Formats: sequence, structure tokens, C-alpha cells
Amino acid sequence: MAKQIVYILTNPSLQGWLKIGFTAKDDIHQRLMDLNNSEAIPLDFRVYALLYCEDAHKAEQNIHKLFDAINPEIHAIEARSNGKFRKKEFFQITPDKAYEVMESIVDLAPEKYELVRPETTAEQQEIENIVEEVSQREKRTRSTFKMLGIPVGAELVFTRDKNITCRVVNDVNVVEYQGKEYSISNLAASLLNVSDNTGVNGWFEFLYEGERLWNRRMRLEQNMCSCSIE
Repeated sequence: MAKQIVYILTNPSLQGWLKIGFTAKDDIHQRLMDLNNSEAIPLDFRVYALLYCEDAHKAEQNIHKLFDAINPEIHAIEARSNGKFRKKEFFQITPDKAYEVMESIVDLAPEKYELVRPETTAEQQEIENIVEEVSQREKRTRSTFKMLGIPVGAELVFTRDKNITCRVVNDVNVVEYQGKEYSISNLAASLLNVSDNTGVNGWFEFLYEGERLWNRRMRLEQNMCSCSIE
């Protein structure tokens, strides 16, 4: 019988979240293609670990139940419009902790499972380093239009579709799009069809004068550092 896969996937644009799901096929590449073809996520998913087994669906369900028993608050749950709740395949846990859980499962029945952790490519690591740097900058000081020297009334362009533009409304982070006001991250989430703005960084998704906003911040900060050294 062909092996099936339970996977741990990371995504640089979903800081702090993991996707733990399964595929009945012995081919993670097709599953990745299906996920990464969606325009609803800014950056591609990466494989952190693969658990090969005979019944991946059952194994995935048991892993989800285990995480829920440890701490149900780390499981992504969405309230639907009909009043019901839907549990998703996302967990707010570090990759190494999720990997430890899978290692423990393998130790209980090594004849049933095979755990593999692929190497991260240089390109993936570079993107993750950039996103992590942006995240750390945001934690230190939140970006604002005033900080970036972008005046009220300026036009911003959506990176995914240059025909989509919005107008800066204030000095902080509010923009106007089609007559409605949004924070820049909420607008990015809306345009990407993401149900909330968790993990969506609007400063990464818009351009001003042809320059990505997060790149503008890094450039300005580097210039300030250079001037202070001189």
C-alpha cells in the first residue's frame, strides 16, 4: 500500500502559524502546487516536516486532537455566518514544537511511521529572513505614512494588480479604496481574500512611487544609520 503524508507547512507571511494537514498521495509537491497557486496568500508555503504513514487522515485527526487537548487556544477556529464554528488546519505553535510531537508519535510506533525533515532552500531562507526582519522592525516601531514620508492624498498601488490603487487618508495607516476607509493591512487582506488580516502585512503589499513600502522603510532607516555613523 502506498504511503500517505501528514505534513507541517510554514509560510513566511503567516508569522506564528503552522498548517498541519494531510494528503492521501505519496507526493507533497502536488499538494504544495494546489496551495501555492492560490492568490489568497502572499507567499508560498514551505515543507517543514513530513510524516509518512498508512492512514494519514486518521493520523492527522489524532494529531489535531492531541494539540487541542494540550491547548485548544492554539487551534485556528473561525465563526461562520450561520453561527457555527469551523476548525482549520492552522495552529499557533512553533515548528520545532510540532516536530517534537511528531517525533513522539514515531517513537510509539516506529514500524508505522517515517518522519522526514527536508532542507530549506537558499531562496526560501532569504525570503524568510527578509520577512523576519520586517516583522522585527514592526515590533520595534509600527510603520506610519508620516514615518515613510508619504503625504495624505498620495496614491498607493497594489503589488498584485497595478490597476488597483488606494489613497492615503491620514499620517498613520488609513487608506481609502472605492469610497471606504481601511487600515492598510485590512485592505491588503480584503484584496487577497483573506478572512482576517492575521499574518497579512499591508506595508509589504503596496507600492509608493514604484517602491514597496517595507522596502522604503528599510532604505530610509539605512540612510539614517549611515548619516549617524558619518
